Amino acid sequence: MKIEGQDKAGIGVGLIRKALTAPAETRAIPRSAAAQPSERARAVTGELVVRLAAQGAPVDRETVNAIRDALARGEYPIDARKIADAMIALDLG
Repeated sequence: MKIEGQDKAGIGVGLIRKALTAPAETRAIPRSAAAQPSERARAVTGELVVRLAAQGAPVDRETVNAIRDALARGEYPIDARKIADAMIALDLG
């Protein structure tokens, strides 16, 4: 079983991190020129965030159970070097 650093839409975590941390001069639209949301839009967005947070993170129970079962049987390969490299790449220390 292989787990990649991508969400279900296929967007790589590294790509998102790169976009969020890009210097202002390399962004397509400077933050100062971007349209500012209305008060209503901010309120609706806030409500949506609260509802989504209350639902919790989406979890693929089938995949979780398959990994749990494979671990219990000793059949799930754990590559400590790969895990360490990913943590370093994410700057998790």
